[in-house]
Amino acid sequence: MAGILVILLLILFAIFLTTIPIKKDKQANNLPVDVEGLYKENSMLRAKIKNLSYHSELLDKSNAILTSLPPVFSWDELRNNLRKINFEQILIDKLFLYSLRDNTLVFSLGIDSEKYHELLRILALIDKTYSITLIESNYIFIHDQMVDQRLKELLSVPYYCIYPLRTSQETIGYLLAGSQRLYNSQLVSEITKLLGQHLLHILNIIHIYQDIVQTQQNLENTIKNRTSQLKEAVEEISKINKAKSEFVSTVAHELRTSLTSIRGFASLIYDGKLGQIPDKVRDRIGRIQSHVKRLVDMVNTLLDINKIETGKIEMSPEPILVHALISSVMDSFMVQVQQKHIKLSLNCPHDIIIFADKLYFERVIFNLISNAVKFTPEEGEIRINVEPVDENTVQISVEDTGIGIHPKDLPHIFKEFYYIDRPEVTNIKGIGLGLSLVKRVVEANGGKIVVESESNKGTKFRILIKGKKGGTKDVSDISM
Repeated sequence: MAGILVILLLILFAIFLTTIPIKKDKQANNLPVDVEGLYKENSMLRAKIKNLSYHSELLDKSNAILTSLPPVFSWDELRNNLRKINFEQILIDKLFLYSLRDNTLVFSLGIDSEKYHELLRILALIDKTYSITLIESNYIFIHDQMVDQRLKELLSVPYYCIYPLRTSQETIGYLLAGSQRLYNSQLVSEITKLLGQHLLHILNIIHIYQDIVQTQQNLENTIKNRTSQLKEAVEEISKINKAKSEFVSTVAHELRTSLTSIRGFASLIYDGKLGQIPDKVRDRIGRIQSHVKRLVDMVNTLLDINKIETGKIEMSPEPILVHALISSVMDSFMVQVQQKHIKLSLNCPHDIIIFADKLYFERVIFNLISNAVKFTPEEGEIRINVEPVDENTVQISVEDTGIGIHPKDLPHIFKEFYYIDRPEVTNIKGIGLGLSLVKRVVEANGGKIVVESESNKGTKFRILIKGKKGGTKDVSDISM
């Protein structure tokens, strides 16, 4: 029994001894596994620190670019700002900025001028000649090893980056940057991209400003040319008007001379001073006198218009009692008014005074009332109203209930020889000079005339002229 116990104890002891090295082997095996994990974590942490440092450096250099390159409006301003940048600080040793739109070398850094031509030739043909791939970051990657090597030689750098300055519609230029820091090529590429994006924005501003300036210059040149042409046209028209005025004046004087002779001989025959004539002949001579008088009045009106236009007649303004002047003119139309049963009325305070040339202004009122009587049907109405507008201005209106004026004729009624042809008044003839004279006389006296009319309802002429109410013929206190 004791032997069995000893054997059992030996077996247990052996088992115990065998378990000790097994546990030690497991711990030894676990030890390298923990070290590897720590190593991996340390590597990941180092990578994150490196990445953070990279982006921090990139951010610092981006801020330096943005601070040094504010928006400008000209190439000179952009070049001056580029010269102020410490490109070595942002890892760039060579720089070449070219505008395709303007075929302009905007800026160059560290590149000999004799190399410009070849660089420009490569950049100009880059989209046509070489096999090029635009990768996601917009850089241009050149597959042609010979071109790639030649660019490195021209720039004298182991690494370069080409960034296209591209809008949504076109490529407007290229930014070529070179660096001696091949080990930092990724950072150089990112900096070139940031610089290119900012320069693209600035180039767009410059191009827009150039377009605005060019448009303005073109507009100014167009205005200058048009002004010159207009001046020449005005001078030509002035010459034509002068020739026309001289012609009208000459012809009118000749006509008046002849008409005056006809009128004189007709008067002698009509009065029987050259012998007795039959009644029928007398009647015909009377008609001749009437027509001659009408022609003389027309010629005189034409001469007056011509003289006013050429400045040969100067108005002689004087104080005029409007009520007395208009009443005197109205008396001339009483027979015609009574024959057509037209109501002719005047509403004018006796103490209103205007300042104008009396002889010519009387003709203005005469012509306006004459037109109103002509174009107002039987049992119509003509109202003349005079009232002050302010302390120094009087309004005289002549309003009728006649056939009115068609809208298409209104802009032309004051033109010479413009006559409104209305079928309903075929018995009324005219030559279109009366209203032309009216307008010129009113304006020559410092006034203004306007017309309001509606077809088949009537017409209203309004004259605004210097005057006042409540005075006598002394108008020395009327402001000029």
